[in-house]
Amino acid sequence: MLLVVSELVTNVLRHAAHSPVTDVGITVATGQLVVSVADAEPRLPELTDDRMGAGLRMVAELAAGYDGDLSAEPAVDHDGKVVLVRFQIPS
Repeated sequence: MLLVVSELVTNVLRHAAHSPVTDVGITVATGQLVVSVADAEPRLPELTDDRMGAGLRMVAELAAGYDGDLSAEPAVDHDGKVVLVRFQIPS
C-alpha cells in the first residue's frame, strides 16, 4: 500500500504540480481495499499498457496481483480527477 500511495502522490507532484488539492483516501468495502488519490488536474491519465508510465504500470501490476485494478475518473465534488486502485481482500 505504501508503494502505491507513494507512486500516486509522486505522480500528482510531477503531473499536476499546480494542483492546490491532493486528497488521499483508503476505504474498505465489499471485499475490496480501495486507495484513492484526488487532485485538481482534470486531465485523466492514459491507462493503456502502451501509454502508461513505469509508475502507473507498476501500480496496475500490484493491483492485478490481488485481482484488482487501476482506474481514473473525473472528481465529483471538485474540478479534477480521482485515481483509484482496487485490491480484492483475500478471504
